Amino acid sequence: MDKLYVIITGAEHCGTTFLSQIIYSIPEVYSAFETGLLLSNNFRGCTPFCQWIHENHRNHWGVPKKIDFFDKKLTFDDKYKLLFEHKGGGDSFVQNMMRDSPVIVDKTPAYIRNLQFVRKNSKNIPIIITLKSSGDMFISYVVKRKMDLSVFVDYLNQLMNTMHWIHREKPKNLYVFNYRNIIRPGFGNTLKGILPDMINLKEVDINHENFRKRCGENKYHNAGWKKTQPPKRTMIPMKLKEKLITYDRLLKEITSQTTKIVNKLNIEYESKFQNP
Repeated sequence: MDKLYVIITGAEHCGTTFLSQIIYSIPEVYSAFETGLLLSNNFRGCTPFCQWIHENHRNHWGVPKKIDFFDKKLTFDDKYKLLFEHKGGGDSFVQNMMRDSPVIVDKTPAYIRNLQFVRKNSKNIPIIITLKSSGDMFISYVVKRKMDLSVFVDYLNQLMNTMHWIHREKPKNLYVFNYRNIIRPGFGNTLKGILPDMINLKEVDINHENFRKRCGENKYHNAGWKKTQPPKRTMIPMKLKEKLITYDRLLKEITSQTTKIVNKLNIEYESKFQNP
């Protein structure tokens, strides 16, 4: 996995695409849509990811169909090596950027559902997670996308199980951020202490605006991301409020845990450039 730069995951519609675009403001770094490679040892059963990896339109990986990811003898290292060697097989602005990138950024929201397996099999590659607060989650899923309330509660329970594991085990090189912090100006540069040193970031300004300048809204279909305004009034059912309070308390605990670690890492990062 020597070419795997960082793993990005989190609940769907919680800013994983925006976060990956912040990373893509680093010159030459660019990757495609979700890989799903770390979801299971059996990639054949990882639909639709096992189809998407071969598509070359818009923002997919463009790996030729003759490249076999299904061989049971392949390790996760082998699969990422195949991906790196054959990515960007199409002929477009996006495919060219992807092909020229010296690293892979694996942005797959579905990893949050099986995070322990992902952490176990990713060799301590940095995993950056974005999650929304309960109120923002409720707006994204129930209000905007009309998700059934029982389905929403089940999903919250899944997330909370994962969050409890993070809080309890404190897995190495795993960082959780609140979506509202990720969209703040200047957030990208706080990642310098997290990201591997295979790329020199000293003079790089990591921010979404630089990504937009690099790609242009006409060349990349999500470059024109805009923050959406929530409804002015959102009525949350009383029976759900206690669970949402518990979720928010847990989110605050694990993001605070991340903040302490990241602050320390950034101090160490900055000290490398100070004159003796």
